[in-house]
Amino acid sequence: MAYNCSSNCTRIKYFSNPYVLYNGKPTGQDNYADNARAIDTTATTVAAFRVPPSQQTAPSVPVAPAVPVAPAAAPEPAVSEKKERPGGRAVIAVLAGLVVLLGVAYVGLHYLAGDRLPRGTTISGVEVGGRTPEEAEEALREGLASRANQPLDITIEGEPRAVLPETAGLSVDYPASIGENEPTGWSPASMWNFYFGGDDRDAVVIVDEVKLMTVLDDVAAQVASPATEGAIAFRGTQVVVTDPKIGRELDTEAAALAVQEAYLQPDADIELSLIDAPPEIDQADVDAALQSFANPAVSGAVTLGFAKKNVRLRPAEFTPYLRMVPEGGALVPTVKAKKFTDVVMAEVGDSGAPVDATVQMVNGRPKVIKAKPGLDFLPPDVEVALVAAAAGAGAEREQQVKPTKEKAAFTTKDARALKIRRKVSTFTTYYPYAAYRNVNIPRAGELINGTVLKPGESTNLVIDWIAGPAPDRRTLNPLRRT
Repeated sequence: MAYNCSSNCTRIKYFSNPYVLYNGKPTGQDNYADNARAIDTTATTVAAFRVPPSQQTAPSVPVAPAVPVAPAAAPEPAVSEKKERPGGRAVIAVLAGLVVLLGVAYVGLHYLAGDRLPRGTTISGVEVGGRTPEEAEEALREGLASRANQPLDITIEGEPRAVLPETAGLSVDYPASIGENEPTGWSPASMWNFYFGGDDRDAVVIVDEVKLMTVLDDVAAQVASPATEGAIAFRGTQVVVTDPKIGRELDTEAAALAVQEAYLQPDADIELSLIDAPPEIDQADVDAALQSFANPAVSGAVTLGFAKKNVRLRPAEFTPYLRMVPEGGALVPTVKAKKFTDVVMAEVGDSGAPVDATVQMVNGRPKVIKAKPGLDFLPPDVEVALVAAAAGAGAEREQQVKPTKEKAAFTTKDARALKIRRKVSTFTTYYPYAAYRNVNIPRAGELINGTVLKPGESTNLVIDWIAGPAPDRRTLNPLRRT
């Protein structure tokens, strides 16, 4: 029976005792709330208040000293040996009546309390004590009707704005505010708590955090300014730097708490302020990136080795593919790897690339020409080599790209499975003389020669697209073999 709670307390049926736990917590406190100790120390005194009838003894009577015996006198009339005090029975009757009256009054007070909330209980300033939970909830709804729906006056950096509680996701949980009220027990402590144990508590507020944060972000957007992140870009051989700048933003957690505390308060003005918002990439990060990569990158040419061939690139040729991106609080160099790889592989050519198997006419008969494995250079490996070369100095500006072994797409087994055994036919097409055809026709022969059409495939032979003028382009009929 030790309670120190402002609102919505759960009452337990234990005498206070610091050595008895309830839900892992002591039910009392030494030298302050320890009913068990008080009962133990007064048990002897209370037990000796009345002597049990079995231990009562007759009162002792003093014996008078011996005196000479006079002759017996004549007997006198008998009288009563003990006289009753006047009014004794009346006192007993009055006391018994008082006990009965007190008992009746105690029972009446108990049933009057019932399951009602302790008298004097208030919730957010609304009196609900002495009522049943249903009556208390109705009274609370009526008492908070105006405050629960009144607009919230929010001011940030001198900019006022009124926000409806519903828009901010705030509402009152009336049943939870009343709580589960246990019926008043027969113990004096329980009765005392009902008649004199009322307290002041706050209503339980439901918060939709998504709505509240949306409103706060919207309000802050009117006056807040985001931080400017430090950045580095490349423009040809020039390094372009964006200086970082501290911004101003709303501390949303503190603002949300302030709004919740002001809700249901009469005429509450909510003053919010902005705080500094430092950039993720500050000046120190920019300086480190300039020193470690950006400035060295534009300092000179780099050389990338692709197996048997090297490609030398000037800064203006590779910086368009470089980027400095924020990662983990720093500026990290990256490469548009796919585009850059396509550019350098055009310079490298097909040397070292895998060669597909095919079928060629040798001495008038078809012959399978075996496939050859080769090397490929993947964009991630090209990126690693370029970043290392750009950041390096001296000999470090030459880097070998890690090759990847690659098999031919059309293998020797695939070519043999075609089972080409003989030449089917030949044909010749004649064109009128034209100077450009002297170039186009031999070139077309080079491209067409050795082409194998697999079952189900077809092709269009376009001759004049190589170098001929557009008005004079001609397309041969498609060849198909099934």
